[in-house]
Amino acid sequence: MTLVSTGDGARYEREFEREHHDHLICTRCGKVVEFEFEAIEVLQRDVAERFGFTLTGHVHELLGICKDCSAAGAER
Repeated sequence: MTLVSTGDGARYEREFEREHHDHLICTRCGKVVEFEFEAIEVLQRDVAERFGFTLTGHVHELLGICKDCSAAGAER
């Protein structure tokens, strides 16, 4: 299992759909969406190279409100 840390605590992933992926995390309900986006990978490598780093790994999490929670909030 891989540790997924969030702003409000920590969760562990239960499944691996892909060898490498990043996460969208809903800060209301805790939903985690796994995604891959090659442009982010390219940017990370470019930034590391610019600052003279050799990447050995990374954790990329985007925190926000999922569409279900957004819709539920709009109904209130």
